[in-house]
Amino acid sequence: MTLHRYHVAGWSVRSPRPLPYLARDVGPEGPDPIDITFDAFDPPAAPTRTVGPFTIHGPDLIDLHPPGGLRLRIHDGRAIIVADSDGLSAAEVHTFLFGPAFTMLAHQRGRPPLHAGAVSLDGRTIGIAGNSGAGKSTMVQALVQRGARLLSDDQLLIDPATRLAYPAYPSAKLWAASATQLAVPTDNDARVKDGFDKFHIDLGASFLDAPR
Repeated sequence: MTLHRYHVAGWSVRSPRPLPYLARDVGPEGPDPIDITFDAFDPPAAPTRTVGPFTIHGPDLIDLHPPGGLRLRIHDGRAIIVADSDGLSAAEVHTFLFGPAFTMLAHQRGRPPLHAGAVSLDGRTIGIAGNSGAGKSTMVQALVQRGARLLSDDQLLIDPATRLAYPAYPSAKLWAASATQLAVPTDNDARVKDGFDKFHIDLGASFLDAPR
């Protein structure tokens, strides 16, 4: 089976399906790659705790059940299983796979992300933090339009040993109103999820594919 190779936050990612919103990994594969698979899974027999859309079976085994029927299992800091994704667009799968599911995997790896965007501008890395809806992605997009290079839209991973910020993926999420204000075209196929007037925006040309 041919595996597609990508990298996120300094980690190699392998998937049997294309993941069009990630940066391709063309160099040597890093240690401890993350495996994405698409298959069914059953609940384990272990005691569980439910917190919002997460079912926590233990620190290394967490299920995510977002609205819409998609199910994801994050385990051992090494893998994410995606179930019931038929009928969903690549954009919708990306929203949850490399949103809350990837956040949990980063926690399992001991490097929890900051809820922040980041750009590189004039030789400096600038983090943009705030609650959901505060305008992080809008600010990221506005700075990119002024010459900044994108590192992260809303998940900022920093290596505590080197204090370097690692690039996430080459896109940002914008509400339609923000996209209109910034004169950014949107694509219905890139809608983050059904019924949401929010879109993934390709920023590959401005993506800084190296830690800063």
